[in-house]
Amino acid sequence: MTTRRFDVARSTLWSLVWFGSKTSFRFVSNMILTRLLSPEMFGVAAIGNAILNGIGMFSDIGLTQSVTHSRRDDASFFQTAWTMQLLRGVVLMLVVLILALPIGWLYDSPAVTGFLLIVAFSQLAMGLNNIEVLRDYRNAELRRVALIDICAAIVGLGIMIAWAFVQPDHIALALGALCSTATFTLLTLLLYPRQMCRLRLERDAAREIMRLGKWIFISTILAFFIMQMDRLALGKLVPLEWVGFYSIAWIWASIPSMMLNQWSTQVFFPLVTQVVAQGRDLLAVRKTRRAYGVVAVLASCLMFGASELLVAVLYRENYAPVAGLIRPLVA
Repeated sequence: MTTRRFDVARSTLWSLVWFGSKTSFRFVSNMILTRLLSPEMFGVAAIGNAILNGIGMFSDIGLTQSVTHSRRDDASFFQTAWTMQLLRGVVLMLVVLILALPIGWLYDSPAVTGFLLIVAFSQLAMGLNNIEVLRDYRNAELRRVALIDICAAIVGLGIMIAWAFVQPDHIALALGALCSTATFTLLTLLLYPRQMCRLRLERDAAREIMRLGKWIFISTILAFFIMQMDRLALGKLVPLEWVGFYSIAWIWASIPSMMLNQWSTQVFFPLVTQVVAQGRDLLAVRKTRRAYGVVAVLASCLMFGASELLVAVLYRENYAPVAGLIRPLVA
């Protein structure tokens, strides 16, 4: 495997810039969309996204982690990884399309069916992502992929707001998500070399990916029950309006954990992989982990204290219940 010692501080900076930009877009989108859409529309999106994430988690083969961890850097390995990624995307798209109508019946909501029928195609878009992006993840070179993702988020947000102005319904949220994913994929194919995006299945490469992937699969199933089942259950117990309140509160309450998860995936895991591969001292790993743990704790305290002000500034009065839900979720 081709490895290079990367600057932890620079990689962390780009991870924070990336996360901060996406969070800022969330501020903007919440300020605008909650004035255009009803809480029920956010409830529809919450159920649809929970279904989508659940199906994705139940089929997660740990491709990103496997490529980041692997010592292989040859074309056969990367082309096999891209082929497996594409096949998974096609299968997930078909599964979501098939389940869209039954899930709509389950929640007695045609809007949930419509939402799923649109966002299903985002799975195909993700399957077509340029596999070269994972080489940047491996070396924690985040600048290019961060800028691509930020541009994709801007496109998705623009389409979401434009549709909501014309037709304020759940389609705005679905189209925004789909266009954001498609834009990210298109930019990766345009800005990265495409030699590795070819169909190929090498047995040894597939076996290596699946060997680590089985453990990722188990962990993501557990994560699904912890992180997604609440919204699916609430969709059957309370009105969609309250599912919308809960989903918005959960997004804000989870910011500290999402920040830590993004950093650990993009910076910490590649750092540990390189340190172990090169036989270096683990002191740098321990110091880095400790410093970022402090940042995550401070971010949680800030979110807990600022929840009421956040809701008062961002939302109309009919979204006031969100403030009462953020603090328990943070705690």
